[in-house]
Amino acid sequence: MTIDLRKLNQLVVAARLGSLSRAAEALHLSQPAISRNIALMEEQLGVRVFHRTPQGLQLSEAGKVAIHQAEALLEQAKIFDHNWELYRKGESGRLRFGVWSLVGSVLLPDVLRHMAIQRPRLKLWAFVNDHPALLDSLYSRESEFLVCRGDQVPPAPELLSEYLGDIHFSAYVRRGHPLAAREQVTDEDITRYTILSGQDPANVPEHFADCGIFFCENSDVMRHVVLNTDSIWVVPSRLAEQEVRAGRLVKLPHSSPQTPERSSMAVHLIRLKGYELTPAAEYVVSYLRSSAFRSGAAGTRGDRPTTS
Repeated sequence: MTIDLRKLNQLVVAARLGSLSRAAEALHLSQPAISRNIALMEEQLGVRVFHRTPQGLQLSEAGKVAIHQAEALLEQAKIFDHNWELYRKGESGRLRFGVWSLVGSVLLPDVLRHMAIQRPRLKLWAFVNDHPALLDSLYSRESEFLVCRGDQVPPAPELLSEYLGDIHFSAYVRRGHPLAAREQVTDEDITRYTILSGQDPANVPEHFADCGIFFCENSDVMRHVVLNTDSIWVVPSRLAEQEVRAGRLVKLPHSSPQTPERSSMAVHLIRLKGYELTPAAEYVVSYLRSSAFRSGAAGTRGDRPTTS
């Protein structure tokens, strides 16, 4: 049996108001139309829902059961309509996307703050891991897209790679560090100290190869080390800005065109060709494109074209 929800709603309204004329008025229908639809519903259900009396409509015993279940069904239909509208707009549903750890440290706080305010109904999972694990999650369809270093994802015909922007690095030391008061700092000055880095060792230029270099992807660990030693932390500016504002860290005025790491890192959005993003994923990607690399945040968005 196929139930027409519009006719079922007319049945419920008539039961609630106890009158065909009042139900017709409430639903903006003619009385003959609603009377005809109720008769069709009774025929479909195989029971008499109403007894017609001089005082109006009176529910039969079978009608009481039918109306009780109809009200529950209509409420579920309203919930479905509401939830689907939210899903269609990207305001609800589930989304899992992959983020490389260092990129996540820079971008995720702002992205998740925005989502918590604008899309609080989303069930959002940011999967933070290294590049091989991220690609595995994309190929297995566990992640809808990845946000990572573009040069760490080998080109493949099934992948779409979109440049989002650059993350810029600077060198920081604790307040009171021997280099903190210098007007200029040279490569030779830096090589006397241990370098703290969250990137791959391959990103350190050769002329810093003799330095002590500690690699760790956890920025909280590196922050603790730089605040309690004479090491030099080379890090995206956003991860040090709170300590700089508080006066606990000082940015080094490095005179060399190269820092102890490459001065910037290109971030790309990676996804599979032919797979459309869900509305929620489209919303997050749109936010990444428009806001994640705005001036004063992670870096600046350039004019590099989308590649495949």
